[in-house]
Amino acid sequence: MNRQSVGTTILTRRTFLAATLAASTAAMAACGKPTSVNPAPDPIAVAEAARPHTGRTVTAALTPGPADIDLGGPVARTLAYNNSVPGPLIRANVGDELAISVTNGLDHPSSLHWHGIALRNDMDGATPATPNIDPSSTFTYRFSAPHPGTYWAHPHTGLDADYGLYAPVIIDDPAEPGRYDAEWIVVLDDWTDGIGSSPQQLYDGLRPVTGAGGHSGGMPGMSGTPLECQGFPVSAAWARARFSGATRVTSATPSTWRTVAFRRHRPLSPLALGSG
Repeated sequence: MNRQSVGTTILTRRTFLAATLAASTAAMAACGKPTSVNPAPDPIAVAEAARPHTGRTVTAALTPGPADIDLGGPVARTLAYNNSVPGPLIRANVGDELAISVTNGLDHPSSLHWHGIALRNDMDGATPATPNIDPSSTFTYRFSAPHPGTYWAHPHTGLDADYGLYAPVIIDDPAEPGRYDAEWIVVLDDWTDGIGSSPQQLYDGLRPVTGAGGHSGGMPGMSGTPLECQGFPVSAAWARARFSGATRVTSATPSTWRTVAFRRHRPLSPLALGSG
């Protein structure tokens, strides 16, 4: 074997070893790369995308906290949103995004549950799906409302709603003709705080349920409690005139059955009913 053939043999071995080493390194690098897998779609995002969206955002700010509320004479030290019972009206159209900021002015955690509205679970305002809001903290609820109707919002913490923390929520249907001259928004409640037994006293006085028939005894302090209504007054001139009106009624005590009627008027024709 001559010098050239020996040299050729040595170079060939070196080339082979270098090629083998490069191939091994490439294989090891390939083994270390993660396999590309499409992540599963977020079910909340999928459900939210299927709801109607107008691109319009309705904003509001609520602050629950202690307040002195005039009950038509007696003044009760209770709880309220923005110092008002009921709290401010929240109104939007179907498909609007609601961005409602809640700053907790209470000395305990609170929340805001959207009673009856079909919305994303992480904005529902009820634990554990939605964390409560700590005192002095702010949380913004963001969701779109897919169905028109008259709703209400309230905390899912303790007896806060029984002390006056609730607010009317109206989702309008832009396609509804709205053939009426006036609209009244009425919130019904069995009010006791400041004029009788407190909600906590009533709760502590509840007796355990016996059998399938319901409570073994009545709820103390509930008989004869006044009915609180807040809406828009109508002048005497309007009352004598011929006009049509729409009355939206929501109850802050869903467990109480009510009959709603107006004197010297024809029976009400409900546009929609719902239990929330």
